Amino acid sequence: MPTEEGWDFARCLLPLLRGFYTSTLRISGSLYVTSKSYFHELFGIRAMIKKIRCLDEGLRKMATRMKGKYDKYWSNESNINIFLFVGPILDPRHKLGYVSFIVEQNYEKEKVEWLCHEIEKVLKGLFNHYSREVE
Repeated sequence: MPTEEGWDFARCLLPLLRGFYTSTLRISGSLYVTSKSYFHELFGIRAMIKKIRCLDEGLRKMATRMKGKYDKYWSNESNINIFLFVGPILDPRHKLGYVSFIVEQNYEKEKVEWLCHEIEKVLKGLFNHYSREVE
């Protein structure tokens, strides 16, 4: 039988594993569109990692390493594919203000300004491209 400490560890780890499992299923789906879901899952994973407040030292260290790996790919604005932000903007339920809010919650002020500018630039470029196609 697990000890009380073992059960505490499981209580801390289970929500994290469940969240990763659900996100993995949603992102890697092949029978439905995932581009607009990818944005939500990506920033949902970041929120899950930030919420880890467990007494277990090993789990805290694991969360710190996970955050480091996450930040390696998603905190460097020069590595981010701006089209990741376009899907939710084109979704009728979410607009530019929503995406800007998520960006503000997850990046430093200097990065927020640059990223929001780049997102708007891509949207205007897409609009101009497709408006010429219609003419």
